[in-house]
Amino acid sequence: MARKKTVLLMTVGTGMDDGKSLSHGIFYSIEHHNPDKIIFFGSDASKNTITHIEDDINEDYGGYEFVQVDNIDEFKDFFAAIKEKILEFNEDKVIIDYTSGTKTMTAAAAFASMVYHKNLVVVGGNRENGLIKSGTEKIISQNLYPIYDDLMMEKVRELFNSNRFEAGKAILEDIVEAENKDVYVQLFDIYYNFDNINYEKAFELFPNEFLKELLQTFPDLKSQIPQNRQALQTMADKKHKFRCHYILASLLNNAKRRAGEGKYDDAIARLYRSFELIAQIRLKEKYKINTSNVDLEILEKRGLDKEYLDNLESIKSDGKIKIGLAKDYDLLYHLDDDLGSFYNENKGMAKNYISFRNESVLAHGLKYQTFENYDKFEELVINAAAILTPDLDRLLNQTKFPNI
Repeated sequence: MARKKTVLLMTVGTGMDDGKSLSHGIFYSIEHHNPDKIIFFGSDASKNTITHIEDDINEDYGGYEFVQVDNIDEFKDFFAAIKEKILEFNEDKVIIDYTSGTKTMTAAAAFASMVYHKNLVVVGGNRENGLIKSGTEKIISQNLYPIYDDLMMEKVRELFNSNRFEAGKAILEDIVEAENKDVYVQLFDIYYNFDNINYEKAFELFPNEFLKELLQTFPDLKSQIPQNRQALQTMADKKHKFRCHYILASLLNNAKRRAGEGKYDDAIARLYRSFELIAQIRLKEKYKINTSNVDLEILEKRGLDKEYLDNLESIKSDGKIKIGLAKDYDLLYHLDDDLGSFYNENKGMAKNYISFRNESVLAHGLKYQTFENYDKFEELVINAAAILTPDLDRLLNQTKFPNI
C-alpha cells in the first residue's frame, strides 16, 4: 500500500519586520513535518514573509503553493480556501499549522481542523518581545476533536428526539472520541427498527445487558426505557396474548410521531391501519373471525340473517371471503358488538375521515393532508381503541419513545 503524502497547510501573516521573524517559525514547522506538499494561505502582503525562506523551500521541498485571500478580515473566505485544499487532499495526511497569520486566518484554520478532523499544530517556545526565541522552538499539537464531538453529540441527541435515526447514526460515524459512542449507535439501531415496525429486530438488539448500559448512560430514563423493552418483547412474541394490542398502541404512537414531523399523509395512513386493526383484533379475539378468510359457519352459529350472509358469500374470491375496514365494522355491528355500535353511531364522520387516507397521494388520490385532518381522525381512532383496550393509556406510554 502506497504511503500517504503529508500535506502541510499554513496560514501566513506579515509581522513587524517584513515577516523575517515569522519566517523562522514557519520553516521550523516545515522541517519538523517534512511535508510532500506545502500550501500557504495569506494576503498579497503575506508573500513577503515567504521570500525569506523561499530558496530553502524550493531547494529542499520542491516549491510551494500560495493561496491568496485578499480580504484578511473575512472568516468565510479563509475557511472556504482552507476547506477546498482539505477536500482536495483528503485522502492524504493533512496537517494545519496556524503559527502565523491574522486572528481571522488562525480562527479559520482552527475551525477547519475541528470540522474536518485534521491535525492542528502551532510552533511554541520561549518568547521574547512576543517572538519565539531561536533554539526554544517546539511543535504543539492542538486536539480540538473533543470540542467538535461534544457539539456533534448535542446534534445527535436532537436527531434522536426528532426520530431521525439514520441521520443520527451518520453523524455518530464521524465522531472520534465521544463517551458512550457505541451505546448511542446501538440505541439508534434499536429505535430505527422500532420506528420501522421491525419489532423482532429491535428486541434482538435490546438484550438485558444492554439495558443496564443504557440505564447507566441515561439514568433519567430508568422508567421509560425498560417499558419500551418490555413492549418490544411482547410485540416480538407472536404467541403473546396481548401482542396485537401493543402493536396497535405502537402504531398510534408512530402516527403521532409522523404528525409531529409534519408528515400528515404518513400519519393518516398509520391511523387508517390502526382503525382497521382495532376491528380485526376484536373479530379475532372475541369471535374467532379472520378478516382475510371469513368463516360463514361461525356467523351462522351466531344467528346472523341469511341475507347478510349471502352478501358476504357474494364477495368470495379464490375461495375466500376477505373484508376491509368498513365491512369489518359492519360485521361487528351485525354481531351486536360495542365497537360495531360505535362505528355505526359515527359512520358519517368515520367515512369522511377515512376519505382523508383514500384521497392521500399515499393511497388512491393526490391530495395533501393537513394537521387538522390528522387531528380529527386521531380522536376517532383513539376513542375506538379505548373501547377495544381499556388500559390503552398504559400501552401508549409503554410504546412511547423517550427523549434523551
